[in-house]
Amino acid sequence: MVNIAWTKKYPSKELLRRDIDAMIAAATKVILKNFDKRKIKYITLVGSTCKPWDSLIDYVPWISDVDIHVCFKDKDLFLNLDTVDKSAVFANKIENAYKKSLPEHYHYPTLQLNSINKISSLKAYMPVPKISERFLFSHGSKEFVRPRVRYKISVAKKEIIEHNNFVNNFFSRIIDKNRDTMEKYVREIGWRISPASYSTLFILGASYDEAFGYNRTAIMKRFKKLGYAKLSNDYASFYIYAWKYYLSKDFKYLKKCLHHGHAALKQMIEIAEKK
Repeated sequence: MVNIAWTKKYPSKELLRRDIDAMIAAATKVILKNFDKRKIKYITLVGSTCKPWDSLIDYVPWISDVDIHVCFKDKDLFLNLDTVDKSAVFANKIENAYKKSLPEHYHYPTLQLNSINKISSLKAYMPVPKISERFLFSHGSKEFVRPRVRYKISVAKKEIIEHNNFVNNFFSRIIDKNRDTMEKYVREIGWRISPASYSTLFILGASYDEAFGYNRTAIMKRFKKLGYAKLSNDYASFYIYAWKYYLSKDFKYLKKCLHHGHAALKQMIEIAEKK
């Protein structure tokens, strides 16, 4: 089993959290300056940055997102600046605010902004468990009515199996790519593995709040406990080798990262097809 211990060879959790907190503050400040705050119902932070970090796999700088959701009071309003130029300027304002507040930062956290009004209207949208969410700004009460979870095993299976084409054609996707493009495929795998791991645990019997609220360390341990030792190891190895590549830029770690990520996603699809 791959070693997931957070040793002194890696940057400290405190250092990474410091950078993340600075990014959260910068993004929130720019959002509130560029959109009428009277029209914003709340801004929340969701995902891995809200969860405890019990091992190295719970946060990896270049593939873990600082995921911020903005909810407007009017359901028809979105986090949208309607032109490329405005959006580019907005992103640049966040970058400048972050670098100004923390000139000596260790890393530049990957920011992901979403309009909850927009994504909550999608059929595939699933509300975030409370354990995985933190309020950054709110008008009035920080408690709000959440959509009732209607997630079904049949839906979970369908969402995982939809990755089949990506997995089956993965070899041909990377055979003619340079290292920079391969790095992008690591993120593409990460975007798929993260939700697929939640859905796989749900299929295997975990409750919705457990499956979608666990950090990666807990997910890895749950897979192993359920008898999926290889999946557990491949899942963890994807993140560990992503860390090793981030620190060294050694191609052998990029290759291992792609290998284990592909293997983990493939096994999740097999579970969805058989269960």
